[in-house]
Amino acid sequence: MTTGTVTHVDLEGGFYGILTDDGAQLFPLNLAEEFRQDGLRIRFQTEDAAVFTLAQWGRPVRLADVVKAD
Repeated sequence: MTTGTVTHVDLEGGFYGILTDDGAQLFPLNLAEEFRQDGLRIRFQTEDAAVFTLAQWGRPVRLADVVKAD
């Protein structure tokens, strides 16, 4: 599992992204409402999503097995 921090990005009307502990920027397409908290630490697995977004921030991914990190 990957660990990262949810961050609110104030671009294109605002959205939530994830900054992973190894420095990657992820654009989650299916981040549940309960995890949309700026600064929240989470653990998760990803699947690449072959889509283009208008956000121009991060790599689009679909999340699986998301839990709050301790």
